[in-house]
Amino acid sequence: MKFVQFVGLWTLAHHPSRAQEWSLSRKFSALKTAGFSGVCARLDAAIASLAQLHELSVIGMVFPDDPAEFPQLLRTQKEFGASHVTVQLGSHDTTPAEAVKRWIKLEREAEKLGLSVSLETHRDSVTETPEKLFELADRYQKLTDKRLNLSWDFSHLGVVKHLHTGQYVERLLARPDLVQQADHFLFRPFSSHHAQLPVTHKGELTPEVRDYLDFAQEVMHLWKAAPENNDRAFFACPSLGPKGGYALSNFPPVWPDALVLSEELQKRWQKAR
Repeated sequence: MKFVQFVGLWTLAHHPSRAQEWSLSRKFSALKTAGFSGVCARLDAAIASLAQLHELSVIGMVFPDDPAEFPQLLRTQKEFGASHVTVQLGSHDTTPAEAVKRWIKLEREAEKLGLSVSLETHRDSVTETPEKLFELADRYQKLTDKRLNLSWDFSHLGVVKHLHTGQYVERLLARPDLVQQADHFLFRPFSSHHAQLPVTHKGELTPEVRDYLDFAQEVMHLWKAAPENNDRAFFACPSLGPKGGYALSNFPPVWPDALVLSEELQKRWQKAR
């Protein structure tokens, strides 16, 4: 088993401030210096060029709704160097019955291009609640005899169900088969009402993040428990959004917090049984 960390380019948006935001080149230098293996973004020529320059792998992103868009969206990510693409599919009112047809079509288009794809659990998409997600997964398995390949972001599901920390394992890891099938995980610390928490306060880990990291370790333990994962890589993203988005104005700077979170995730991987 390998533990591989990548980061969303989104985490560096507006860093260190909107008025003095780093150039794209400086952001990539920081990613490389921090030791990340890759970057996730909606790829374009500039991102692809800098990733290649800094020897970073790229994970593409698409946000499709209309199936007619699938071939071109995926082809563009492939042309800019992606071998894997994460997908936020549909919207809040896309039904699981419709979503499963679209996902199978998207997978077929990806296969033609030699791409692997994973469906991200995300607000305002077909996976925005556990109920829709699990129904979609069951429909997919019935039609294909395969497990749905997900890119897990537990924060959206935790917030939409207003779960407290004592419920995380029971409710969010209710489908071990889908957790163990996946290999892309977005780790954004969350609480029952906030999709993102500050990682540090006055240089120390916040109590809320310590609770969250206990859950992250349980995710890693569950994944490691599957014998079929012995020869696979676990791709982890310390996923923090910028201020003006997921981060509130009084949070500490996001990029330094992301680096601390990355270190803590590495420690939890080592501790996970």
